[in-house]
Amino acid sequence: MSALTNYDRFAGIGDDEEAEEAAARPPRPVVTRLDNASTITIGGGGWSAAPTPAPAPKPKPAGGIDYSRWDHLDDSESDGEPNRYIEDDVFREREEEWKAEAAAAAPTPAPVSREVVADATLDGGLILDAASAPAVAWAQTADDVAIRFRVDGAAKGADVKLTVAYDGDARACALSLEAPGASLGGLLAHDVWCEGDDRPTFKVCLNDAEAAALKELDWVLEPARAPLPAGAKCVVLCLKKRSFAVDVVAWWPTLFRKDAAPAGLAPETPRDTRALAGRVRRGAKTAGVQAAWDGAHAAFLDKVQAGPPAPVDIA
Repeated sequence: MSALTNYDRFAGIGDDEEAEEAAARPPRPVVTRLDNASTITIGGGGWSAAPTPAPAPKPKPAGGIDYSRWDHLDDSESDGEPNRYIEDDVFREREEEWKAEAAAAAPTPAPVSREVVADATLDGGLILDAASAPAVAWAQTADDVAIRFRVDGAAKGADVKLTVAYDGDARACALSLEAPGASLGGLLAHDVWCEGDDRPTFKVCLNDAEAAALKELDWVLEPARAPLPAGAKCVVLCLKKRSFAVDVVAWWPTLFRKDAAPAGLAPETPRDTRALAGRVRRGAKTAGVQAAWDGAHAAFLDKVQAGPPAPVDIA
């Protein structure tokens, strides 16, 4: 049997090389958790960490705004809490006050029709039906026409079909109403702003947007009142008069044209537009302007008559 191999003679071979590699290898990192502000000192063969002392509180300024009360806002953001501002608290308090005031206030009344005149027949008239009962009441001002059509007391807004459009063939504005207890159609006595009227405005309106706003149909269904019979309802329609020049007013003697009045209604009695209350009031306001115009016209005629004749070359 052969002798065993003695490996002890290889002990120590290569230890110097491993020692050199270990010395050249960088030290393993050491992880230290820093929960608060700390001061790190490196040197002297190692390093150390010590908590940073809290800074002394800043003295409050003698005057002006103290901004230190907002210093904690950034800290709350890191803790996962939303920032809170004093203005938000003030607004919430005011919002609660507004809600309390709104709850204690009187309820807002339902919207009613636009009242262009106080009297339902001021400068207008009352049109009767075939049974001599009031069917239509209308009034006018210099700019508006308000019409009340009697309908059935059980009528609803969805049952009312009302249109006002320009009829190019008749060169007039046609009105049509279909509702429970009322069915009529005819041509208005004068022009109003309505759909389908593409005639030039002659600078009466400043732009197309204003013309479109004037053409919007404004009507409402409400309980009837005198001179219409009680217990019924009425469709109140407000229309804007259309004039052909600025400060030119057309006063209506009747609501509908005599040759195109609605069937089933009694003929209207034309009113003397020179005696209308609105026209008299408007004339009193413009009396001074008219007097100045008349004086200037008379002075012009006197100057022409007193001056020498001017030759006219007819060639």
